[in-house]
Amino acid sequence: MSDGSPGTVVLLAERGELGPAWVAAREGVRFVLQNLIGERFAVSPQRLFWVGREVLASPEEMPAYWSEVQALVGAVDLERAWRDAPDTTMSTVATYALAKEGAAAEDAVALAIFRDSTYFRIKERQLVRESNEAVADTLEKRRVAQLAQARLDAAVAGFKSGLAGAPCTLDPDYLAGWLDLALHGRESTHYTFVEPLAKALAIPLSAPAQVAFELLVRLGQLAPDTNLAPLKAGVPLVFAPEVLAEAERLVASPPTPTLKDLTHLEAIAIDDPDTTEVDDAVHWDPNDPDRLHVMIADAAAWVSPGSLIDKAAFERVSTLYLPEGKVPMLPSRIAEDAASLVQGEPRGALVFSFRVETDGRIRDLELVRARVRVVHTLTYDVADRLLTSEDSPLAERLRAIARVIARHRDARHARGAITFQRPEVYYVREADGTVRPKVGDPLGPARQLVSELMVATCAAAAELCVERAIPCLYRTQAAPDDPTPATDPKTGRIDDPARQYELLRRLKPSALTTNASSHFTLGVSAYTQLTSPIRRYADLLMHQQLVAWLRTGRPVYSAKNLEAMIFEIGRRAGLVKRVESDSRRFFALRYLAQNPGQTLDARVLREVGKKTLIEVEKLNLQELVHLRKRRHAGEQVRLLVLAADARKDALEVREVQ
Repeated sequence: MSDGSPGTVVLLAERGELGPAWVAAREGVRFVLQNLIGERFAVSPQRLFWVGREVLASPEEMPAYWSEVQALVGAVDLERAWRDAPDTTMSTVATYALAKEGAAAEDAVALAIFRDSTYFRIKERQLVRESNEAVADTLEKRRVAQLAQARLDAAVAGFKSGLAGAPCTLDPDYLAGWLDLALHGRESTHYTFVEPLAKALAIPLSAPAQVAFELLVRLGQLAPDTNLAPLKAGVPLVFAPEVLAEAERLVASPPTPTLKDLTHLEAIAIDDPDTTEVDDAVHWDPNDPDRLHVMIADAAAWVSPGSLIDKAAFERVSTLYLPEGKVPMLPSRIAEDAASLVQGEPRGALVFSFRVETDGRIRDLELVRARVRVVHTLTYDVADRLLTSEDSPLAERLRAIARVIARHRDARHARGAITFQRPEVYYVREADGTVRPKVGDPLGPARQLVSELMVATCAAAAELCVERAIPCLYRTQAAPDDPTPATDPKTGRIDDPARQYELLRRLKPSALTTNASSHFTLGVSAYTQLTSPIRRYADLLMHQQLVAWLRTGRPVYSAKNLEAMIFEIGRRAGLVKRVESDSRRFFALRYLAQNPGQTLDARVLREVGKKTLIEVEKLNLQELVHLRKRRHAGEQVRLLVLAADARKDALEVREVQ
């Protein structure tokens, strides 16, 4: 390398390319250069990438010389020079890289290094050989980049074919990336992964969630009415093959616990007509008219602590009920068959037998594992008819159960228990995509009967755990700090939506804990949940606990074990609750979009800034709307539906007279 005296050819980078310049003069430490197109300019030495040995009489000789250098670049073998050259002088490296000597060969090597610095780099116009580790790392990164580019090219071809309606193979990782973008928009962790594909497909990502969703619909990966709530929450929608295999193995070779034979009891189950996971049933004996036998499916017989099925249930924490179908907590072979209290089939159950005294107190609780048989499976509508208008032995039996358990309900209400259940509104998506609401009455006689049976059983079980020092997951709720709206002293009911809303704002949240305490809303001194072990993990956990205690006298979980699971059970249960709530809202808006122009009755809940929070009673749908004037809580208004968009979570209404 020369000192850059006038006439010397130097190399410098301009606009990302390396080109030659002719040294016209030196001005102190600066070089006055002339490039190939005749421009003259001064630069500092730091701007020069390489100072070669070629000296030209005039700048007009540069094009011919540069053509000679460029002709040599293609033959440069930098890897060979890196491997074999004994030193890093440019003349030596050029000899090994080109088998040629001279200034043109050296400048060709410099140009090759500028384009590919894998083996050598030029730092401050000095040649530096890269280490073995650095070369290996660069080559690996290059290999990965080449694979990524090849994958991107294949993905572009596949997606273009798919969008054109042609048969194609779509890269599953890119599909997953688009789905994550549809769920999370710009917050998606896949945004930078998908962005190059979007650019290659000329798809703007100004509204990434909407664009990604529409793309997946066009590709047939999602239906236009797909509910994204469970996907966004990351709720598992299918069981792993090994979990299903374990369920099949258990059903093929069922457990054989020691069970008391109670199949002679005339057990009655009451559920919705489409229920396939039957958790509970009840028996009443006229020979012991104050005693009830509540039978809860023995799910713990099929789900051992720590098993694959147990872990899958803990991951789900609850059966998820969606308008498009349910996502069970347990595999269907167990939830709907082996563990379910199927009518006419002998099944294992935990049987809670107790007396309800005239003052509503529960006495003489007996807990056994037993074999039972459901004789009657009734829908709520049928049970309502039997309770209110029909005369038959079965009707009299149901009315007797209702009379006995009503004592417990009355005692709770006397202690301040509150009943404020709102209409149960579910949405059903038909095969053709039509959405229809399905309204249930939580205060119907049959639902009240079943609800009270479950409250009494859970309260009695909690008291048993307190008395026998069995570690337990208690559900507690402290009294509110402010006075609550007045309830009917006999029924404990608050039916007005506005008063219910105000009450919910004042109530403290219930808590899952290992310390027994009262539950304000239920009006009981201790409470646990264990009546739905097929559908709720906390209930299943308590079954495992009580079954172990019955069998060995020792629980399977210590209080410390239970405490370690409380946070995650609560977090996942909250996630399921939110998914169900978001899904109901999504399909409520789809229903309104499919049935435009409806006039809806709504109740004012409260003012929120310049808007009013209302509740559409028919749909159990809350919405912030603009009204013509301020309204008091509880007032009724009529709203005309102008437009609804479930995908955008938007509802447009206008107040009408």
